[in-house]
Amino acid sequence: MSLLSSSMGDSKMLADYGYNYTLIDFVKLQLCEILLHFNLVMPITTTVATIIVILLLMRSHELLAYISLGGTIVSLAIPFITIGVAISAGMIAVEYKVIPKIREIREPLVLQMKGKKVVKKLGYYALWLVDGDNSLINIDLVNTSDREINGFTEYTLDNKGQISRIETIETIKNTINGLEAIGRKIINIAQNPPETVTLPNGYINKKLLEDLFSVSSTDIRGLSPTELSTMAKMLKSRGINVRKYESTLYAKYANALSVIILLILTFPIAINFSRNYSLIKNAALTFSMGLLYWLFQAVCASLGKTGVLSPILSNFLPLMLFLCISIVIVYKREMV
Repeated sequence: MSLLSSSMGDSKMLADYGYNYTLIDFVKLQLCEILLHFNLVMPITTTVATIIVILLLMRSHELLAYISLGGTIVSLAIPFITIGVAISAGMIAVEYKVIPKIREIREPLVLQMKGKKVVKKLGYYALWLVDGDNSLINIDLVNTSDREINGFTEYTLDNKGQISRIETIETIKNTINGLEAIGRKIINIAQNPPETVTLPNGYINKKLLEDLFSVSSTDIRGLSPTELSTMAKMLKSRGINVRKYESTLYAKYANALSVIILLILTFPIAINFSRNYSLIKNAALTFSMGLLYWLFQAVCASLGKTGVLSPILSNFLPLMLFLCISIVIVYKREMV
């Protein structure tokens, strides 16, 4: 359903504006969408798959035979947990390696389908940063493909909060030997008239700029967990609110771990040996528990965005709560 919605949106967007593209281009775009939606749909996919597997085993009386021969619910949980851990590990690997690469492929493809010029250089532009208590930095372009910074300007403030010094650098190259500054000038505003000094090309030492080169984009949707963590640490050290970055980072891990929780939560509920057993009712009851988890997860995410809950608590509170619920359910099923 997620892929269908995305496909319809893409086709409508391209058709409304009269873009020219081939069927192969559209298929490539949808393949990218499949990979980008992979992690989003895995929790619900594994939940539905678990329900179907348990119901089929119930219908064929294989679970009844398993319990009759001395099997336990706890031992039955082991393969589900193992599968959940494997899927979660795969989802985290996809977040680190696959999704950033797919976005690099998708964005130029969309521009090509729209008939716009494709710029292969990756990076971000029009960036303002705070470096310490008395320094403001403006950057025109961070070119992560060529590992260059174009249009660097640093404003140094005096004790009264007024600009006392301006340093401009045309290009900063991230080389093996360090950051090489080309076209460097310093304007001393404190003097009257202001004095401009042109410095020779050379190497500079700025940890802030080194951190910028390790992040491929400021679009948090396309950042890997490593890049999100780097961006959050870099901005947090300079007093900037990083709730958005931290929430996105923790959400990637929480979404992967939710697969394990949902597997442990749903499989014991789907097992029912009562005389009034009904496949439809049991499936509905089991799936409703999954819906309850997603509803609570959405509420916590909303509270996290408003600042009521911290980013880490808003993402991991549903996991901790429903893990406890799952353990209670497994224990009670074991005692029946």
